[in-house]
Amino acid sequence: MRKALALVLFFVLGCQESHVSTYTVVHDLMSGFPAAPSGSALFYLPGTLTPIVVYGDASGTATSNPVALDSNGAATVYLNRLARMIVQTAGGITISDTVANQEADTTVANTSTAFTAATSKAAMDTALAAFGGQDFQYVPSGAWVGMTPKTWMNGVVRNVMAYGSVGATSVNDGVTPADSAIAAAIADVQAAGGGVVYLPAGNYLCNSPITWSTTGLVLRGAGAGLTTIKVNSGTNNGITIASANGSQVQGLRVTATAATTGKSISVTSVTGLIINDVKTDSAATGLALTSIIGGYVSGNSNIGGTHGIVVVTSVSVTVVGGLPSSVEWDSASSDCVMIGCSIVPTFTARMGVADLTPLHHSTAAAYAAADNWSGQHSDINQPQIYDMLARFFGQ
Repeated sequence: MRKALALVLFFVLGCQESHVSTYTVVHDLMSGFPAAPSGSALFYLPGTLTPIVVYGDASGTATSNPVALDSNGAATVYLNRLARMIVQTAGGITISDTVANQEADTTVANTSTAFTAATSKAAMDTALAAFGGQDFQYVPSGAWVGMTPKTWMNGVVRNVMAYGSVGATSVNDGVTPADSAIAAAIADVQAAGGGVVYLPAGNYLCNSPITWSTTGLVLRGAGAGLTTIKVNSGTNNGITIASANGSQVQGLRVTATAATTGKSISVTSVTGLIINDVKTDSAATGLALTSIIGGYVSGNSNIGGTHGIVVVTSVSVTVVGGLPSSVEWDSASSDCVMIGCSIVPTFTARMGVADLTPLHHSTAAAYAAADNWSGQHSDINQPQIYDMLARFFGQ
């Protein structure tokens, strides 16, 4: 009996001695911390500031704690237990505070399909390289403070595809209504005080107008030939913007499942409007701009409808390039300019008339009544201005 007990005790003590005599290198410290050249690494019991013994080799030779780092912020240290490791710069600034686990460093297998790495350490190192900072913090470069990926992405862009209902078909398949996804993305941007709502390439079926009234919101598609908003109504607008200064619409097409009496894009009471790379069709009016101060409409192809671009009671609206079916200003608008537009041959000029009643001007003198154009080019006399405008308008 005594002999058996002695054997058991020998086995247990032998196992314990084997455990404590296993020293494993701290791989993170071997790899180095470039932000802490000639700094130091301090080791404590996990969750405390109680120092522990650290070792300089695999045979268990004790070394000093704190450990001095070389010019690459690296050192060779062995542990036989879990430890809290704090890495500091030469000036005493902490750049890392983690738990060093001699087993997790290299031997704990990664079983998650979320990572392709073989070990947990390798998986975490991959995450560090991808995000740039510890604890999945996004750090753009160097040793900046950084932020969570969620905070960073929310400050950059809201992709409407992320707002699709779980289990539902794709937001941009042209069949599934996209209203709720787009509205949710816009609501998040409005709550943040502005930002970009991005619609990747695809078709977005909308039963209601896309609306917002927040300053600095940008609705951006992948291009007028790639992102299409399909209005699923015979009367609705495609996009309605009101009292939202600094609004932008870029890189998309607004069409409808059938002819509609609505407007592809309707904008009211906005200062600093930009509409770029937009195509409209199937609506009665392409772009309806009312009470705009400082609008820039450029690079837009085929602004279709009975009325292409209609500008009412607006100041300093510039239309550059494109192929609108018409460009119309009322007499209450001023400082409006059209440059390099190719008006379709059937265009009916409607200028300087409050109710936009069709006017068929064929002479330069007839444009003299449209005083909203006067003074646009002070280096050209008035008859030349109006003759130039007549040519622009295809008359």
